[in-house]
Amino acid sequence: MQFSIKKEIIEPLINLLQPFLDKKDASQITAHILLEVQNGILTLHATDYEMGLKITQTSINIKEEGKITANGKKLVDIIRTLKNGDIHFKKDGENLQISQNKSRFKLPTFIAEEFPKIPDFSNFNYIDFPISDIFSAFKKALPIIDNSATRIEITGILINIQDNKIEFVATDTRRLGIISQDCHLNPTHFIIPKKTLTESLKIEFTDAKIYHSQADFVIFDSSFTFYSKLINGQYPEYQKIIPKNLEFSFELPRDTFLDSIRLISSLSQNIKVIFNNNEITFCSLNSDAGETAETSIEFPTNLSEPLTIALNSKNLLDFLSHIQSPTFKFKINEPNTPFLLESQDFITIIIPIIL
Repeated sequence: MQFSIKKEIIEPLINLLQPFLDKKDASQITAHILLEVQNGILTLHATDYEMGLKITQTSINIKEEGKITANGKKLVDIIRTLKNGDIHFKKDGENLQISQNKSRFKLPTFIAEEFPKIPDFSNFNYIDFPISDIFSAFKKALPIIDNSATRIEITGILINIQDNKIEFVATDTRRLGIISQDCHLNPTHFIIPKKTLTESLKIEFTDAKIYHSQADFVIFDSSFTFYSKLINGQYPEYQKIIPKNLEFSFELPRDTFLDSIRLISSLSQNIKVIFNNNEITFCSLNSDAGETAETSIEFPTNLSEPLTIALNSKNLLDFLSHIQSPTFKFKINEPNTPFLLESQDFITIIIPIIL
């Protein structure tokens, strides 16, 4: 195997593969990247068994076809130190030789044929839904997913397709987010790990298609094959948490509300929001001794008595920063009960801080 490729082309590709390497044991083949050249195409592949990425690139000068592995961390460190321009790769016995001008490096390899294979997704279920809408839902749901939950089921996003609806569901036990859109797909449901969402959003897919089985999830386009294990478990019955009838509903200005929350959260993450007859007041909660913050906006609520809620400002900021509409709906029954935020296809139910 022998080929050359410009540093400016291969370096970002090798960087993109780093999260897919096995970081726990550098002696394993999963700490390596597979490099293969065939039919004018360079293929790069990394996986830690839980998640993997294969990249293809045609801007390459191939002298001899073949494949080889190399430690992914050391490979990126070497390429980073080299100058822009052509870098030469050559199989040299049991080693990979990397060279540029008078610089030479050798890295040990594993048997390339033993590198883990990509799941065969030819018989997987195809999710015929716009990839841009799926990624938009991923971005909205990502901040809501719990990192430290004792239940593995809620450390990912549920995709639930039924009754001509596709729902993307996430929770951290203090809030529940649902992105819902119409679709014409066969009923199914599966849970994608949070890390899978995070890494998939870093890749610039074009015209990608999504496939899944009971165990695996795949995003495929002409340059990338991204795949991941799914979470095996039963997601909580989230529909039971959604309030059916809410007495008070206000359509609020997004930008003004967002600015007010940011002002108060600069001093205190926990805040109080007081809905008065003709204005809404925002103030700090649990600040250090002597520290207070307060601001208000004019808004006719037509309430006969003030309505006060306390909450973690991050929950509001995450919602408001991921909507585009100029207004959003705020719905609640009474203080100290869950309230609902809604904008177009996105709702979030939040449990308040009990006062």
